[in-house]
Amino acid sequence: MLLTGVVIPGIVALALALFFWPARKPGRKPGRLPHWMGGVVLAVTFLTGWILTRGWPDWPVRESAAWLPWLAVGGAVLGWLVAHQRLPGPTVAMLRMLVSVVTIWATTQSLQTHTWQKAAWLWIIGLALVLFAAWSIWESVLAKRQGVLPPLLLTGFFSCLAIMALLGRTATVSQTTGILCAGLGAFFVVSLVRRDLDLSQSTLFVAMPLLAGLVVNAHFYAYMDVLQTMLLMACCLAVLLAVRFTPEEPQFAGLLLALLITVLPALGGIAWDLLNSNVQTSSSEEEDPYAEYF
Repeated sequence: MLLTGVVIPGIVALALALFFWPARKPGRKPGRLPHWMGGVVLAVTFLTGWILTRGWPDWPVRESAAWLPWLAVGGAVLGWLVAHQRLPGPTVAMLRMLVSVVTIWATTQSLQTHTWQKAAWLWIIGLALVLFAAWSIWESVLAKRQGVLPPLLLTGFFSCLAIMALLGRTATVSQTTGILCAGLGAFFVVSLVRRDLDLSQSTLFVAMPLLAGLVVNAHFYAYMDVLQTMLLMACCLAVLLAVRFTPEEPQFAGLLLALLITVLPALGGIAWDLLNSNVQTSSSEEEDPYAEYF
């Protein structure tokens, strides 16, 4: 599963990214970069991994996770529109809010019917606002920085989600998140040779709806608890601190520090889960001192 879920999608993403963002020879002026291609490359990478691991996307959709490939396709189209047409800021913000609402609505339909019921729209709006806030934070990071830092931080963030999902006993979500990590990791590799790599808004129009779908599946349909989910989303606030204290052209130590600051809340959640699981395992393995009498 590692080959089909991570290695092959990563190779596809790397090949496409190197094609669209080739290394620039020393002394040459920077050419115009296809900013809208970030979302397309990430969506193609995700679809490649999805088809290899789970088959062709279902239609009509019958479960929450089955929305993920369609979210990637829709996000790529909207990302192309936003980047290619140069839409004004307020229009883009309204579009992000609309996508946030649609994403939460689509991925929580069974919850709306069986759990939330009359309070469904309160949940949808509340979760959509959380997604919108996280999306806005990451967009501000991508607007301020280009090159190595944004893909590194995004890869670290989604890697923490993959680990948390695995600890939450949902290997499917963890594996699916790994596909996304492979694509973002390829962007990071390309940024090492193309330091002016700019992911732009189009990448987030794919990554953020997928983030919402993956977190919804890991938390509401599996066993990623509230504390872990909150700590994961706290990384979106930590990234602001990381960017603030990172120089414009960071060296290795600066990149490592920025990554550590960004994922520190999630690492705390992972450590907490591992500690609790070890305690529960130890208590379950204790022998009953009275067992020999029965």
